[in-house]
Formats: sequence, C-alpha cells, structure tokens
Amino acid sequence: MHPPLNSSEELWRFRSKVLLFTLLAICAELALHAMRFLGIWQSVFWDMYALRFVVLLFTCVLAYVVLEWLERESQLAAILALALGFFPLAIGHAHVMRVLGSAFGLVQGEQGPIVFAAESWALFLLLWGSAVLASFYRTRLTREKTLRREAIATAHRAKMRALRYRLNPHFLFNTLNSIGLLALEKRKHEAETLISRLATFLRASLRKDVSGYHSLAAEFAQADDYLQIEQVRFPDRLSTKVDLPKHLENAAVPPFLIQPLIELAIGEGVSRSPGPVTLEIRAIRDNKTLQVELGWRSEQLADDGPSNSVAGLPDLTSVISEEYDLAVENRRGGVLLKLTGTLRYIVDAESQAASNLIGESALATEQVDG
Repeated sequence: MHPPLNSSEELWRFRSKVLLFTLLAICAELALHAMRFLGIWQSVFWDMYALRFVVLLFTCVLAYVVLEWLERESQLAAILALALGFFPLAIGHAHVMRVLGSAFGLVQGEQGPIVFAAESWALFLLLWGSAVLASFYRTRLTREKTLRREAIATAHRAKMRALRYRLNPHFLFNTLNSIGLLALEKRKHEAETLISRLATFLRASLRKDVSGYHSLAAEFAQADDYLQIEQVRFPDRLSTKVDLPKHLENAAVPPFLIQPLIELAIGEGVSRSPGPVTLEIRAIRDNKTLQVELGWRSEQLADDGPSNSVAGLPDLTSVISEEYDLAVENRRGGVLLKLTGTLRYIVDAESQAASNLIGESALATEQVDG
C-alpha cells in the first residue's frame, strides 16, 4: 500500500484537482451529447442539461468518496469496485435521471429499457473512474518517491554529522600532548602555531553544512590543517605532497570527503611504518568525472618488495559519501585510495563563506564538457 498524502492540505489540493477535472469532463460529455440531441430537446434544452449536469456531478462525487475510501485500504479493492460497479452505477444514474425528468416534466412519452439509457453513462463513468484511480496512483507513487528521497537524505545527513563529531580521540590526545611538550620545551612560537591550526581545523569541521557542498579547495585546505598538525607528531616520518589543479579548485564535493582517508593513512600507514612515509593527495579530472587519489608510500617498505597492505585495512564504505566510488589498490611500499564521482562545479565561488553555505540546488548540475 502506498503511503498516505502528507497532510490534509495536500489531500484537499488533490481533491480540488479531481473536482476541476470532473467539471471539465462533465461539460465535455454534455457538449457531445447536445450535439446529437439538440434538435430533439430544443424546447427544454437548458433545463434538461442543467439537470443532467447536477445529477452527473452528484454521481461522480459519490463515486469519488467510495473510491478514495477503498483506495486508502487497498488499491486492488478500488480497481475491482470500479470494474464491477461502473455499470450498476450508470443504471442507477439513468434511473434517477428518468425519475427527476418525469417529475419536472422534461421527459415525456414512451421510454426504452433503462439498460440502453445507461450505456452512454457507463462509458463516461468507466473512463472518469480510471482517470481518478490513475491520479491516485501517480500522486501516491510520487509521495513514496519523496519519502524515499527524504529518508536517504536524512540518513546521509546523520552519517555526515556522525563523521563531523567523530573526532578521533587519539588525534586530539596526541595533539594536546604535543602542545604540552612544546610548551615545556619553551618553543612558544611552535606551540602557538599548533594551537592555531587545531582551532582552525575544529572550527572548519563544526561549521560545515553537512547537507550541502563546498569547494574542493576548502576540502584540501582542511586536509592541510590536519596534516600540518600530524607533522608535529611525525616530524621525521611524514612528508606530504598535495596537487590540486587550478581548474578543479571550485569543484563541488561533500564535506569530509577525504578526511576518513587521511585518518586511515595516518593510522595505518605513517604510525605503523618503521621509516619515513610520503603521503600524496591529488585531484584529477577524467572527462566528466572527478577523481581524488590519496596514497602513502614508505621507501623502506618499497625496498622490501611487494606488500599486501590492503588486506588489513578497515572498511570505509560506511563513512564515504554515496556519490563516490572507492577503490583500494596495493602499490609498492604502500596503498593507493581512489575516490571517483561526477564532476560538478559550485556556481558562485566569489567567497569561501559562500561556498561553505552553497547547497545542491546551487550546483552546476550539467556535467562538464569533455
């Protein structure tokens, strides 16, 4: 069963559309009928067709009430009711018309079997009822798709919020510990720089609009703050290379796209490596797709021959945006991670603040030309 309409306002809006359609359909039916019988009913033309209009409208309203009630319970029940009930309803309608026409003196003389009189009404009621049920189905199907999109969007926002607040406690502890050591060694300038970078990183993490997008330049800037902090912990073991082409700086990406990859690189690559590790991040445009690569490589491990570093890596699918595909590859002395998704651009990039607040509706939705 399809979900109900969202609110009474939405239901009444749908009913208004059905009423308008019904009025137009009745007018069309009466116009076609009048073209055939204008000469016969010329003396009582307006009275007869006014009566036909009122009775047919009442019949349609009654049929709609029944169809709406049945459709709420079961779509199949509504279809069966229309299939089995349209002709009996037409007979009842024809009988009412005959009784009222005689009472108002609009129908006189010998009248044929009522079944023949109901034939024209039966076709109208069948077509009208089918159109109403089709409208019900389309409206509820649209509602179902909307609910599904809202559920997916809600789940995505919840995941992004969880990622935003999932600050690795080891990272925070180690950073504070590094600040303390710098203070004890009276390296005031370095301690102040580290505090500033930590504050910048935390501020950027908390202000991101998790339901929107920001520029790839902003994403790389946040990654740089994180890596600068980690370099204080691993001054002789961590070196970084970042390559962001100018034409990709304004590419639109979800917040925290590469943060989980960097945390993985630090935890699995740098901290466990016995020697220096080079961490590389670069963005590549491949026709109409954006590819972000993050890899780490240890020269010492590379000298030892091929490794199987991928086998022990944790699963990252739960913290990666659904819009991007993740590929993990072994390489000599380390691992290469690749994120691939559709390339889009933020429309207005005049200020970084604007790009932080810009949402999906403000994206250049057309894929870029190859």
